[in-house]
Amino acid sequence: ARLESAVRPADTVARLGGDEFTVLCEDVAGELEAVAIAQRVVDLFAAPFAVAGREVHVSTSVGVALSSGRGGTSAEALIRDADAAMYRAKDRGKARFELFDATLRAHAVRRLELETELRRAIPRGELRVEYLPQLELETSATVAYEARVRWQHPRCGLLEAADFLPLAEETGLVIALGEHVLREACAEAARRDAPVSVRVSARQLAHPDLPRQVAAALRDGGLAPERLCLEVGERALTAETAGELCELADLGVRLALDDFGAGTASLAHLRDWPVELVKLDRAVVEGDPDVLAALVSLAHALGLETVAAGVETAEQLARLAGLGCDRAQLGAGVPAAPALHAA
Repeated sequence: ARLESAVRPADTVARLGGDEFTVLCEDVAGELEAVAIAQRVVDLFAAPFAVAGREVHVSTSVGVALSSGRGGTSAEALIRDADAAMYRAKDRGKARFELFDATLRAHAVRRLELETELRRAIPRGELRVEYLPQLELETSATVAYEARVRWQHPRCGLLEAADFLPLAEETGLVIALGEHVLREACAEAARRDAPVSVRVSARQLAHPDLPRQVAAALRDGGLAPERLCLEVGERALTAETAGELCELADLGVRLALDDFGAGTASLAHLRDWPVELVKLDRAVVEGDPDVLAALVSLAHALGLETVAAGVETAEQLARLAGLGCDRAQLGAGVPAAPALHAA
């Protein structure tokens, strides 16, 4: 209703799916009028919504694409261009609009190519799973590993997860990719007789098939459930996902809160979730020692084990041990324990 109030009676408002809507405005007198409509939409969504007697605040990100006006722009291309502009608006802070331009067109074409290539990566065996060691700080022994996925791209070489996981998350490819990593990690952990941690994205956690995927990966890999730890980011831990977390915990796997210290939204409900470990965010490990000490103490007060992420130096290891941190996950720069690799 708000979208319809922002446009003219002859314009078309449609819901594409999920929380995405499209507005088709015909006979627009150029870029300035299109921008004015987009700004009206952003402004209208600034006011709260009344839902079941409560105020709910949301923001909107708007992408604007203009047709050539000469019949050379297809409907599919127009929606694709607006979609690309919308994602740029999200990346630049939300509650704003962005206009599609030539730079975004090149980016959209590259994104489409990358998505097509990523869909082929699993059947072609191009994904690589790297295993980073976790040390028990009291004994300096390697007690577990974390699985990290990389992509051996046929033209671009070895890509880090940050180069393709956001795209996988947006397109839903993360479901198949995540299942692949789970199966690889469980099989490798069974061969090495060592516990393994695997990151689970928000989209995976919301997928109803995740418990089945985890159970199948454990069964087929021959790994005991307590040897698998699933790491979930703070943003994915909400009241709505508590049921999914409990279902995973019922399988016997361990659950960890990733990026601990990067935000505080989960602290009020931390006792409500079946979480056994917290992974201290890398920025916290490298940051203020007093903040680091406070977070370690807080986690221990809640009965949670602590794992420091991305430890790169012997000095960091010594400081973490002095603070009573339980484990340290080593980065590539620490030769204390070699990383395992599996294709």
